[in-house]
Parts: sequence; C-alpha cells; structure tokens
Amino acid sequence: MDEVIECFREARLLVEGQDAEGNSYIEPAHDALVRGWQRLLLWKQKDEESLLLQRQLTPAAQDWKSQQKAKFLWHTNPRLDLLKKVLNSDNDWLNQVETEFVRRSIGRKSFNTHWNWVVAIALMLGLSGLTILARYNLEHVCLNIHS
Repeated sequence: MDEVIECFREARLLVEGQDAEGNSYIEPAHDALVRGWQRLLLWKQKDEESLLLQRQLTPAAQDWKSQQKAKFLWHTNPRLDLLKKVLNSDNDWLNQVETEFVRRSIGRKSFNTHWNWVVAIALMLGLSGLTILARYNLEHVCLNIHS
C-alpha cells in the first residue's frame, strides 16, 4: 500500500497534509481523479463476473497447454457457454492460449454430445431389435406348443 501511495504521490495524483487538529491525511490531488476512480469502480462492478471468470480461466488454459490432455478441458464446465459468447463477441478478451482452450473445450463438448446421442440411439435400436427378436421367439414357441 505504501508503494502505491508513493507512486501516486510522485505522479502528483495524491497530496498529503494535516488537518486543523494535526492529523495527517492523504487525498486525491484533483477532482478528476475522484471521478475517474468512480468510473473505474463502475467498470469493475459491471465486468466483475468476467474478471472472476478470467482469473479461473487463465490458469486452467495454462494447465491444458502444458499437458495437452482432454481431461484439462472445460467441456463439462457450465461456464463454457458464457465463454463461447465471449469468443464470438466483439468484446473478446481472451488471449491466444485461452481462445484455443475454449475452442477445444467447445469441440470436446460437441463431440461428447454427439457420441452420447449415437450411443443412446444404438441402445434404443438394440433394445428394439431385442424386443422384436423376443416377440418372434415367443410367437414361435407358442406356435410349437399349439402344434
């Protein structure tokens, strides 16, 4: 904190002084700085969700980059849809590694979804085939009994 105050003081953005009772204080040197801080605060509040997401995304993307394994992707992460919107927006704040990480995560999620459908359809067809086969065998057994 002292380093930041000193940097701001050297840049003449903060001034220090004493009040009538002799208490030391530090305050912004210009009203424009106070208005600017308010604007920065509003920007931060507006984009806080994105900032938190970026803090989680960056190390995850770096881990994936160093390992190059699908288990590090976010294909099961519920935030992937939000990242897909960021990736396709005009306000894309992703760096190159994060962009590739998000694209690969989207690809893995798509692959898994399609694969799950294939398995589900195959199971349904298999069960249908078994049902038909069982019914045929049952009818065959019944005909043999009645003959």
